[in-house]
Amino acid sequence: SAGPLLSFIGSLAREFDLILGMTMIAAAMTPYVLGLFFPRMMFKNFFVAIYRDEVKDEPEVRNAEIYWKLMFAAQGLVQTILLFVEAMKERSAKQLLRDSYVAWAIFYICATLKIRWERSEPRNYLENPFFIQAWHILVTIVLLADVFIRPGVRGFVKGLFV
Repeated sequence: SAGPLLSFIGSLAREFDLILGMTMIAAAMTPYVLGLFFPRMMFKNFFVAIYRDEVKDEPEVRNAEIYWKLMFAAQGLVQTILLFVEAMKERSAKQLLRDSYVAWAIFYICATLKIRWERSEPRNYLENPFFIQAWHILVTIVLLADVFIRPGVRGFVKGLFV
């Protein structure tokens, strides 16, 4: 007999993983989009300063900022490649969406590790990044859970325990 967790996962709507993943990506990215339209409000109230101004010109601080830009650029490239591959193989939009959630989960794992690694130089930071890191961990956990409840994986896991 499958455990209660597997029974619950098996009872989810077929496209629940699509809804869960989209909800998490929307929650994670909306502040950045709002920052484009409301920079004064968002920069002051949402985007906390984490790097000290007096060390902003030092190489490791400058590199920390650059790596965020590189990570988002790489994520854009990965999403575009996924879109291209799925289109060339004439797969469904649902499959593309599911694959993009895997890419976002990997991105958030890397972001969490980046914040932790950078914290090894505490003199560069204004604040403790606990809440920033907690948010990244939450997004990662939800997206990884989403990967494991997708229909193909659900069927595979269910087959292991039945």
